[in-house]
Amino acid sequence: MSSNEGPGDDIDARVVDLSGLPDTVIAAISALADQARQAFTDASREHLGDLVQAAEVVKGFSDASLLDATGALVENLAADHGVGRDDPRYARKIAAHRQSACRAVVHEVQLLTGSTLTAAREQVRFATAMRQRVGAAHDRLRAGACTWQRARIAYAETAHLDPVLAGQVIDRLLAPPDRTTTLDGGTATVPLSHAGFRARIRRQLALVDGVKADRDRKHREAVDARDACTFAGRDGTATFHASGDAARVFTAQQRVSDLAKAARAAGDKRTLAQLRADIAIDLLIGGTIPGHEHLGDAPAGRLHVIVPLATLLPEDLVPHAGSAAAGPAFTPAEVPGLGFLTPEQVRAVALQAGSTWARMVTDPVSGQVIDAAGTYRAPAGMVRLVQGRDHTCRAPGDCGISAHETDLDHDVEYRPGATHPSEGATHPDNLHLMHRGHHNAKTGRFWTSRQHAAGTITWHTLTRRLRTTPFDHQRPDDQCPPRVSRAEQQLGIRLALYREHDVIPNVFTDLDDLDLLREEHEDRATERRAGHDLRIHRHTRDIRVKPPEPEPPF
Repeated sequence: MSSNEGPGDDIDARVVDLSGLPDTVIAAISALADQARQAFTDASREHLGDLVQAAEVVKGFSDASLLDATGALVENLAADHGVGRDDPRYARKIAAHRQSACRAVVHEVQLLTGSTLTAAREQVRFATAMRQRVGAAHDRLRAGACTWQRARIAYAETAHLDPVLAGQVIDRLLAPPDRTTTLDGGTATVPLSHAGFRARIRRQLALVDGVKADRDRKHREAVDARDACTFAGRDGTATFHASGDAARVFTAQQRVSDLAKAARAAGDKRTLAQLRADIAIDLLIGGTIPGHEHLGDAPAGRLHVIVPLATLLPEDLVPHAGSAAAGPAFTPAEVPGLGFLTPEQVRAVALQAGSTWARMVTDPVSGQVIDAAGTYRAPAGMVRLVQGRDHTCRAPGDCGISAHETDLDHDVEYRPGATHPSEGATHPDNLHLMHRGHHNAKTGRFWTSRQHAAGTITWHTLTRRLRTTPFDHQRPDDQCPPRVSRAEQQLGIRLALYREHDVIPNVFTDLDDLDLLREEHEDRATERRAGHDLRIHRHTRDIRVKPPEPEPPF
C-alpha cells in the first residue's frame, strides 16, 4: 500500500445479500450504510433523526442475533450428552446436562463479549427460556421493534409468572404505545418513553396479581409483616424505609409531595427532592415542620385515585373471572405515578369517614374525559378536567410522568382578555400537562405544539412532526388481565422445570447433577430421590418446595 492510500483502500467493496431479513432491518442497514459514505454535517435534522432510529433498529436485530447464537451454542453443547433413550431417568439427566451447558456458555459469552458475569447470565437465561415466555419479545427484537434493554426488563419483571402468562404480559409490555405518537397520521414511529414503560409494567403486574386466588392472603401476610427500619450509608447518610398498606403509604407520599411543593412555591431554595426528605423526617421527629410557618398546620394528606365505576361495586354485583365480561370487574384503581390499589382497598378508602369524591365522567366509547364537576365554574375544576383527560405528561412518546408531577402548559401563549383557545384563553382546549423537562424544551422553542379539539396535539420536535392523542381510560389491555387456562399454566410450570435453569452456580444443585450423571452413584442417587428428594420451582418469588412428581413424557 502506498503512502497516500487510506487504511481502507485495500479492502474490496462487498455486496451483502440482505434478502430474508425483516424489511425494517433492511431499510435501517441501507440508510446507515448510505450515510456512512457522506458527511453527517450535511444531513438535515429530519434525516439525522431517521439515522438515530435506524441505528436502534440495527441494534435490536444485532441483539436478537447474539441471543440466537447464544441459544444455539447451549443447544449444541447440551446435545452432546450421551444419555440413552432407554435410561429410566432420561429426562432428569438431559435437564442436568442442559443446566451444565448453560453455565458453561455463560463464561463463554463473558469471554467473547467482555461483558460482566451478570450481563452474560441475563443473556443466557433469555436465550434459553421457553418460546412461550420470550417468543414475542424475540420477534420484536429481530424486527428492530424494541431494544434488548426493554426485552431484558420485561423478562426480569415477569420471571415469577408461568411461561404462558409471562409471554402474554411481555407481549403487552413491548407493544407500541396505546396513546399513539404518529408521523403525519401514519403508523406509530416513536417508542414508549422509559417512564411510560415503567408505568405499563406496574399496571400489567397489578392486573395479573388481581386475579390470583391467593391475592387476599398474600396482602394480609404482607401487611402483617409491615415494619419501619433504617439502613445506614457509608457517607454519613441513612435511608428510612416504611412498609404498609398501599393506600396509606401512597397517601403519606402525596402529602409529603404537596407540602414540598407548597414550601417551594413560598420561596424555599431547596429542591423538591430535598424538601420531601426533610419534611418527612421533620414530621416523624417532632410532628411539626420547624421554620415552615407558611405551611400552617400541615394539613392531612389527600389521595388522588382514578377509579373505574365497576371497582366500587361489591364483587357479587360484577362479573367474575372466567366470564365474558370479567375484565373491568378486576381493574385496579391507579394512584398516578405511584402504583395501583385492589378493589377492596379502593372501597375501604372511598367509604371511610371523611372521604371526598370528585366526579369525573368518561365517554363509554372513546374513554376520554368529557366532563368534570365544576369545570367551568372555577380554575380548580378546569385543572381537574385537564388532569383527567391527559392523565400524564403529553409529550410525544407517551411520557409516563403523572399529572400530579406536571405543569399546566398553555399551548398558545396566554393573552389577558382572550376568550377563545386559539387567541390564548385559559381554556381546556388550550391547556395540556407537561412535566418540567419537556416543558423547558417547549419554553426554549426547541419544541412547538398545536392543540386541536378533543385534546389531540401536533408536535414539531427538532427532527419530527408528530401527533399525539389524549389518554384512553378504557384501553382493553389496561383493563383486562391476560387469559390463560389452568391447564396451560400447570403444563408450562412443569415444562419450565426441565427447560429453564438457574445459571448461577449452586453447590446443592451442582452436587445433585453430578450424582445423577455419574453411573457409579446411581444406586445412592435413586435411594435419595425415592425418600428425600425436594424440587424447587424456579419462576416464583415465594419459593415453594414440593415432592417430585411423574416426569413429563419426553
